[in-house]
Amino acid sequence: MRICTEQGIYGERIPYAPEEKKKQIFITTNPENSAKHHQSIIERAMAIVPLKRGDIAYVDLGDDKKHCKIIGIRPGIVISTSEANIESPLIHMVPVTRTLRDLDSPYHVFVDKDDCINLKVSGTALCDQVVPVDRTQVIRKFGVVADARLMDKISRATRLRLGL
Repeated sequence: MRICTEQGIYGERIPYAPEEKKKQIFITTNPENSAKHHQSIIERAMAIVPLKRGDIAYVDLGDDKKHCKIIGIRPGIVISTSEANIESPLIHMVPVTRTLRDLDSPYHVFVDKDDCINLKVSGTALCDQVVPVDRTQVIRKFGVVADARLMDKISRATRLRLGL
């Protein structure tokens, strides 16, 4: 293990003592081992069957309670293209919540269970919280958006939010 005094690409940032708050260090492992580890993570993710645009899957969004983003295990709708999902270990999803909240927001879309296959409860697609998801975070696919109009509404809300 090495200690670096400058920012690097490996390791975790750890602040110095309080009197030197502005300085930071990185504790790193051997870069060769880190590169191999990173490659093994990518290979493991790529071995998982890719999802298609419009698929609905349970995904683990972590437990970061310090920020205003949605967390936990919840359904998400795949918005990245099927072609991109084949080529990349990452997919982009819009989280879905059962709560019917802020439906007057241009970034929230009502997801009717009748417009989807195998969705048991209607909810809200949170297009203001698009998340990149490593394939290893996907727990399982369980449904698909069957109505093209719903997928179009989600796409428009996402583009509006991202300014595209």
